[in-house]
Amino acid sequence: MNKRNLLASLFFGQHGLLPKTFFLNHSRGDRLIVLAYHRVFDLPDQGYPFDEETVSACAEGFEEQITWVSRHFNVMNFHDVETYLKRDGRLPKRALIITFDDGYHDNYEVAFPILKKIGVTAVVFLTTSNVETGQPFWFEKAVYQLKKMEPRRLVLLSGRLPVEVGEKNRAASIRTVLSIFKSIPDEERRRALEELDRQTEIDVPCEEGKLARPLTWEEVYNLSREGIEIGSHTVSHPVLSRLSAARIHQELFESKRSIEERIGKRVISVSYPVGESDCYDESVIRAARACGYMFGISYSQGIAEYSERSRYDLPRVRVERDIGLPLFQANILLPALFLTRKGGSLRETPSTG
Repeated sequence: MNKRNLLASLFFGQHGLLPKTFFLNHSRGDRLIVLAYHRVFDLPDQGYPFDEETVSACAEGFEEQITWVSRHFNVMNFHDVETYLKRDGRLPKRALIITFDDGYHDNYEVAFPILKKIGVTAVVFLTTSNVETGQPFWFEKAVYQLKKMEPRRLVLLSGRLPVEVGEKNRAASIRTVLSIFKSIPDEERRRALEELDRQTEIDVPCEEGKLARPLTWEEVYNLSREGIEIGSHTVSHPVLSRLSAARIHQELFESKRSIEERIGKRVISVSYPVGESDCYDESVIRAARACGYMFGISYSQGIAEYSERSRYDLPRVRVERDIGLPLFQANILLPALFLTRKGGSLRETPSTG
């Protein structure tokens, strides 16, 4: 058990020192808690060929978390937030939104039945090109190739990025490559992915690809019909701040248009891919406004003190698969102590977003 889990158990465990009711009763009314999930999935014991870091919780842990949340918070989506603000000019106390980035199939197959059983809504942010093609997200394919390749030296970015991939350093190499791919201009990232294709000569077989497949449009429509809000996560999951103004607009506008055509409802929220502070900027926020989004969501750690100014810069509480329920509760109830703005509560450099 790591230090944060241990400290959280001391505070909020079964025989914890701090009463959770005190923090719940003194919750501020202008705060908006947004939980960030990617996947709810029971990982196999070994041999998983894609990125384990995209898995936020197992099914049992997710149900435990959402059961607690449903008992103590006003769970809503961004359409509900818009309604509250128009009607009352403020949010209710303990306002909380459950979100999922990317749009994995298990959002429908695993998470949605639990949400429906408990009776709460959520928001699923879609990367629409992958919903169209059914292919794994670009970062999942890259991880698959790096896991499956024979140990050897790769030379990416036209020779500027040599990477030694061996059995002992494979996990570290994967994190390094993903981090660099997310830090460079988008055209360079695309070329680097092509180089990775050529040098590994590895494609994702259909059967294994099902382990990390995105939602289908039929599943998206069914989620929407059942009260789950559908938001945008762009067309192709680029880092928006690495794009030209025209490409930013295209990614935001086309994803919004595609979703609205499929579900017949307004899309008012966008989650910025990767979502760290250097991954979106004022030009991205201006484009989101211009495209008709009402809310912009980052992947920075924190709980928003909601205001008109913060509407396009909303932080989230990241949920990661190796946190226990006490730490999950502590992240929400004592964010100043348990959340860190950079990199999350458990690791320094997130691979997802």
